[in-house]
Amino acid sequence: MPTLKVLSWNIENFGKKTRPTKYIEFISTVIDESNANIVGIMEVRVDAKIKNGTERLFNELINQLNSLPSGKKWDGIISDPSFDSHHEQYFYIWDESSMKLTISDDSFRIPGILSDLAFEGLGLNTQDEEDLIRLLEKHHYVLKYYWLNRDLISQLDNGASIDFGTDTHSFTDDHLNQVKDILIRHRMLGINHSALRPPYIGEFVIDNKLLPIALFHAPNPSALWKTEAINILGNAPVLINEPDGLIMGDFNVKHNEYQVAEVYSIEGIAMRAKSGQVKYKPAFYNIEKQDFTQKLKDLTSLKKYFQSGQSGRKKYLLNPYDRFFLKELPNSSFTISIDGARVIDVIEDIS
Repeated sequence: MPTLKVLSWNIENFGKKTRPTKYIEFISTVIDESNANIVGIMEVRVDAKIKNGTERLFNELINQLNSLPSGKKWDGIISDPSFDSHHEQYFYIWDESSMKLTISDDSFRIPGILSDLAFEGLGLNTQDEEDLIRLLEKHHYVLKYYWLNRDLISQLDNGASIDFGTDTHSFTDDHLNQVKDILIRHRMLGINHSALRPPYIGEFVIDNKLLPIALFHAPNPSALWKTEAINILGNAPVLINEPDGLIMGDFNVKHNEYQVAEVYSIEGIAMRAKSGQVKYKPAFYNIEKQDFTQKLKDLTSLKKYFQSGQSGRKKYLLNPYDRFFLKELPNSSFTISIDGARVIDVIEDIS
């Protein structure tokens, strides 16, 4: 099994402003000199008013990488935008010349909480799941971007049944009761926040062996719901069911930080905090519960301003927000380990 090198990089507001050519040249140089086989780039924020802006930025990066003297052959894929106000996107790019990778467009997806996660245990086929979500939306139990209709869900909690009117469907009473319970549980959030800032999961087949990789950029450090968004990764079926897996990205929390684990509603959080009813758990409780082990705890994020020439500890490194989590099980399909996980210091390492 060849050595696989994976790079995770949050490039702040990548594409939000027009940058000189040397900006893309610098990013390409960092990627090229890292000798990474697979690269995940977060926080792609091209203005939606710019026609094909994200595609143009992506193509500029790929073309610059492929023009470098190293002679590598780069390709990649762009995620759909997130549903929050930033409309962020992810890039996966990979060096096709470095090893045998099997990639197809359906290898990549942003998991939806309702289809891929919340309803996973119902035993429905894909068409039934789509029909169920369509009916829930038509009858206003589920609103745009997976907002849940609190009034209707409260009625379910008080004993009402799911009512699809005269619409024909094949769902049993048992199925609908299970769906009712799921909606009531998710109503406690008011909105499924993980749907606003979901991960981007790629299924990479390397030498005929599957390695799922999840790329994730958490909400900002002050967001009350960031832990729910982070720990949805511990529920993604492809990460749970496969013996191997890698989760990487910018999580915006410190490892020993305790976060709000159950935000019953954004407007109710202050009241519940005063009454002691807000529950707290370790930041990565659900990821680590699924046999993922953290492999990088170094300082990674940069201060926005720092003085050059300062002596002693690097004054420009701020927080250990960027992480790798590796799944290591005895029944692994191939031996995978982290060898020399480190931070590429773009201030000192790249001239």
